[in-house]
Amino acid sequence: MNTRAALFLASALFAANAVADVAVVDPWVRAAPPNASVLAGYMTLTNTGTETVSVVEASSSQFDRVEMHRTEIDDKGMARMFQVKEHKLDPGVSVEFKPGGNHFMLIKPKSPLKIGDHVMIDLKLSDDSVTQIHAIVREADPGPAAGDGHHHKH
Repeated sequence: MNTRAALFLASALFAANAVADVAVVDPWVRAAPPNASVLAGYMTLTNTGTETVSVVEASSSQFDRVEMHRTEIDDKGMARMFQVKEHKLDPGVSVEFKPGGNHFMLIKPKSPLKIGDHVMIDLKLSDDSVTQIHAIVREADPGPAAGDGHHHKH
């Protein structure tokens, strides 16, 4: 069994997805009211390869568009969101998409989603490969980081 196949099998056993040299762990979408026009997606991406790769685009057939965003707290304590065009992953580096930080904005769902539903998100990498992420809709974990900043200024 080659290294890539072994990595894929190990990732599958631990509920992770692996494509190219990027491992995707714990992909999920925050549950929202049925009429919500924006949802948020989270996961951890790790570059398991030996070359730098970037996430340059995200999309989903279940939404009008998907954008990568980052929430930052300014010096006055206000949360602000900024669109991010690219997430660079050097070899061995992980980027965490979590409430209150990096996240995927899933804009204008084509149908309402509820807890337990599945969301497919395609990530296009700088090497032109595409990985399809299978995320589950679930409630956010409680705690101070549970706020995703979606009601703050862009």
